Amino acid sequence: MKNTQAIAQVLAKKGLLLTATTALSLAAVTTFTHAPAHAFCIELPGLRLGCDGGTTPVTPPSAPKYSVTQKNPHTRSVVQRFGPVDKETATKKQQEFQRTHYAIFRYAGIGEQVHTRAFSSSYAAQNYLTSKGPCRDANAFGICVLDLQQVRPAIVEMTQVN
Repeated sequence: MKNTQAIAQVLAKKGLLLTATTALSLAAVTTFTHAPAHAFCIELPGLRLGCDGGTTPVTPPSAPKYSVTQKNPHTRSVVQRFGPVDKETATKKQQEFQRTHYAIFRYAGIGEQVHTRAFSSSYAAQNYLTSKGPCRDANAFGICVLDLQQVRPAIVEMTQVN
């Protein structure tokens, strides 16, 4: 008999506690629903409650994006542009672009233009000039005179887009 009376008392106390908690929760809800929107603002990771009058998901700030540009060292004109991408991908592309070298040459003569040609490495560009590549490109016999021969690396720039 004592056990059933003790259990009944515990249940009554828990029921009273539950009723009080429920009443306080309802009072808080009615108070906050009648308050202005700026009076109640809770920010949780990934969720904002009541900050702008409703529930809106928080958009995390986006990671900065980068763009990589390769330019001709003689004319400084843009040859290639890559991006916008994340920093790791942009760094890899920047290293790839930095390997590019240009053979810059001019045929001897009055009013001749400066020519450029891109190569994947400085060795390939220098080999093109030393093996008379521009002369072979100019005529079938490979006979010509060059008054300018240079190998220069490409101009590579990485910029943040955001």
